[in-house]
Amino acid sequence: MSPHFKAFMALILLLVAGVSFAEGPTVADCRLTWGAPTSGGPVEGYRVYVGPTAADKSARFETDQTAADCSDLGLTEGQQYAHVTAFNAAGESGGTNTVPFFVVTQPPGAPTDLQVQ
Repeated sequence: MSPHFKAFMALILLLVAGVSFAEGPTVADCRLTWGAPTSGGPVEGYRVYVGPTAADKSARFETDQTAADCSDLGLTEGQQYAHVTAFNAAGESGGTNTVPFFVVTQPPGAPTDLQVQ
């Protein structure tokens, strides 16, 4: 049995089981985290690279923390890929592994406390 056929059958099983691929972190609750480097010079900050494909990522955010909220990254709904680099005055490190994730946007909550005055 070919790997493509196995992947196709797994997808069919997931669809039959009712798994929704539209579910994922919302922009409001999505958070990327990473570990600080254990070697090299001191870190001045991190660059978070995000894009719609693993090969098409651009710098979206710089931070001095080891985490970034997706709402700070200006992400739109859909499949996203991210990796992070560290930098200082001497240059930029290599990147972390690239991770895929799916962002779902939501409409705002309902207004509250309507009154007539």
